[in-house]
Amino acid sequence: MCTWRALVLGCALLAPPAHADVDERLARAEEVKRTSMAAFDQEIGRIMADLSRLTAVQRDRLDYLLAWRDTFTGDYVAAINEFERLIAQSGDEVVRFRSRATLLNALTLARRHSEAYEHLTLLVDDVDAMPDRAARDQALGVIAQLLNQGAQYKESLAFSQRLMQEGEQAWARCGAQFLIVEAKVRSGDLRDVSPESLQWADRCSTDGEAVFAGLLRAQLARLHLRNNRPEAALAMLAAHAEAMAATRYPSLAIDVETIQAQAYLAQEKYADADATAASAIAKVAPGVASESLGQAWRVRYLVAKAQGDNAGALSAHEQLLATEMAYANDIGQRALAYQMARFQARANALQIESLNQQNELLTLQQEFASKNTQAARLTIALLLTVLAFGLFWAIRAVRLRRHFQLLAQRDSLTQVSNRRYFVEQVTSALEQLQRHQQGAVLILVDLDYFKLINDRYGHAEGDEVLQRAAAALRGQVRKGELIGRIGGEEFAILLPRFEADMALQRAESFRRALHTVPYGPAEARRSLTASFGIVSSANAGYNLRDLMMRADAALYVAKNSGRDRVEVFRETSIETSEQALASPVSAGSDERL
Repeated sequence: MCTWRALVLGCALLAPPAHADVDERLARAEEVKRTSMAAFDQEIGRIMADLSRLTAVQRDRLDYLLAWRDTFTGDYVAAINEFERLIAQSGDEVVRFRSRATLLNALTLARRHSEAYEHLTLLVDDVDAMPDRAARDQALGVIAQLLNQGAQYKESLAFSQRLMQEGEQAWARCGAQFLIVEAKVRSGDLRDVSPESLQWADRCSTDGEAVFAGLLRAQLARLHLRNNRPEAALAMLAAHAEAMAATRYPSLAIDVETIQAQAYLAQEKYADADATAASAIAKVAPGVASESLGQAWRVRYLVAKAQGDNAGALSAHEQLLATEMAYANDIGQRALAYQMARFQARANALQIESLNQQNELLTLQQEFASKNTQAARLTIALLLTVLAFGLFWAIRAVRLRRHFQLLAQRDSLTQVSNRRYFVEQVTSALEQLQRHQQGAVLILVDLDYFKLINDRYGHAEGDEVLQRAAAALRGQVRKGELIGRIGGEEFAILLPRFEADMALQRAESFRRALHTVPYGPAEARRSLTASFGIVSSANAGYNLRDLMMRADAALYVAKNSGRDRVEVFRETSIETSEQALASPVSAGSDERL
């Protein structure tokens, strides 16, 4: 212990360096930030109590952790600004690298996708050279996560599996396992709960990685729902409810309540389903569209519909359509941003290569300048070769850009327009038709009993049915008409310069074309059928959202009238469409084939 005499002489000289204690607290805060926000805040508070003791590097590490907390709590603007400052100014290589990795998360959450994927290409270029293993593991996880969010599942799996192989810490392995399961669930490669995934969820929980354990269990509960096991989904979530809630992780809480609401709906516990879905919706930040939010609105819509609440069903259906459109647009923007970032990186590489070639050419010109005419001709020939090389890569770059644009516009399974691009095309077409006072007809097509096809014959057969159905519809579409896949088994077709009565015959040709699509085993082949809803601009105007709502109402009339038929929405049939909405039979009915 220091006496007053020692204090006079400088007791601090006898004590350990002050910065060593700060390093320990920074390491402790880093360790607990994924498992206990309360402990994290406590450590940060102790460090900030005496900022004057911090070295420059320690202050950068503290600023990084504060920006990380801003990202976790939703203050994305503050987090982005601080991460960008650290990338530009920090004198510590690891802080700069980790700031870019976490900046990707903040940019994605703030829906600044183009910037996020630009930084992604930089992080991918730097990850192999990062000597700090923990920082490298963090980067691999962030890269895989961002690729998952952009629907680039194959590329995401490569980084997740690398993280699984190289990661030494529990958080790295648990994060990798969650990202692997998420990619396989979303891509359809994992169709049911596996013993290995259950073991990993328990292992992550034991290792104190409650967030990853909870995210894993949410994915597995979704698989229980997909396989018609709502009781198993609820049991899994209930068994670990306390641990999940203790994480205070917003997206996990929303996912859990959405899954519970879907399970209650499957059990026809309508009051529980509606209340839980409403609670999940209330937790979503304003302006955010997510898959879980769309699922929660679908639950509220189906509950209101089953209970005969027509006004509530229509209101929930409006929110459902708006959310699904916004989410589809968001996914499309992410995919396009990813492809454009890849294209830009490739273009930059080609530009650098071209400049190198030009520099080499200039060097050759200087070397041959003093030689004879033959050498000069050789120089000119080399120049022409380099110019031809540059022209070749310029043409190739244009073709690559067009290729990436098509990837972002097409549905990868059916090769028709995806929802985002279809909405863009139709909105533009409707504006032109309105200016010229020309009519238009929107047709919604919903394949009958598609869920039962998936359940009975498997998702691979379901995918083939979707491909054949899209091909059959595409074969009937004429020049100037637009077709897109807007849902799992739902397509939409815009017929410009048509009225509803004129379009009825066209819709019947689409319906008959789908009859040519077979499915099922060879000994019991069946023909595909679909229900159609038609609405014209004369009835609904030129607003796509209004057209979609009315065509959807007509579609449900067709479903409730026996399926495999076409229904036209008219002003005189509003009452009929409301009765269809009140009917207990829905497009997702489990009636037997």
